Amino acid sequence: MGLFRAGSHVWLDDQRGLCIWRSRDASEYMQDTSELSKHLDALEIPYTVAIETQMVRKSSTSGLTLQVARQNFGAITRFVPSFQKSIDAAEEAWAQAAPTGERSV
Repeated sequence: MGLFRAGSHVWLDDQRGLCIWRSRDASEYMQDTSELSKHLDALEIPYTVAIETQMVRKSSTSGLTLQVARQNFGAITRFVPSFQKSIDAAEEAWAQAAPTGERSV
């Protein structure tokens, strides 16, 4: 389950939950959304997919974001108990954040 530690392409968002973004050509150098979704399906972790653009090396790059809603985090921690530390840290940061603006960790 190393995908939860994949750097800037993985983040926690207070509205969308766990977000894992991959560019359309990700399969050349890492697991793409197709491969990741197969893993999530096999583990029975509910998720949605969103089309998104991210800045990668100062360039706007289109791709897909797999999103696991906050209410489904238990499905993740069942397999990756250590992920609870990241969830707790994010929950604390969201609680301290101002009520306006984007809040992602």
